[in-house]
Amino acid sequence: PTPTDQKPRLLSTAIDFHDVTASLKLAFDVAPYFDLSDAAARRIAAEVAQATARWRAVAMELGVPGAEIKRMASAFEHADLELARR
Repeated sequence: PTPTDQKPRLLSTAIDFHDVTASLKLAFDVAPYFDLSDAAARRIAAEVAQATARWRAVAMELGVPGAEIKRMASAFEHADLELARR
């Protein structure tokens, strides 16, 4: 992930024909094109949210400076994360 102070949350490879926005809603909308049910797509999103939930603690354990952790927050903490947790 890239923090939003460096560039907007856009996908380098579009998952639909027109929109490159990094959006969980968009991912759910196009899930059938990838042979995923809505339930499967939501389960995967929840698993990723759970796997990245401790990113701050892991970064601190690895000695990442506080300023860098703060700068990276927007790459991990955003509205899509809350959607994935639901």
